Amino acid sequence: MDRLEYLILKTLQQNCCNEKTISMTITEIMDCKSDDEGICLLGSRSTIYRKLKNLLKQNYIKRGMNDDHAHSFYLDKKSLDLLTNKNKEEN
Repeated sequence: MDRLEYLILKTLQQNCCNEKTISMTITEIMDCKSDDEGICLLGSRSTIYRKLKNLLKQNYIKRGMNDDHAHSFYLDKKSLDLLTNKNKEEN
């Protein structure tokens, strides 16, 4: 896992995306991490898509319910455990 993938996981955690019905699309992730000028701080849509595919493959996230034609994503137990342990280490 790289830094950008970790930031995506943190974004999903901050928005309580931990079940199929509470999940975020790529557009929502990009909007959440945009600066005042609307530029996404995580990179382009294709970069975020590639990172999400990688996180799916590693079982850190799962696909949630579709929002119109867009896939949505939420945290799996594996990533929740990872993020919880990181928070404990930081405190």
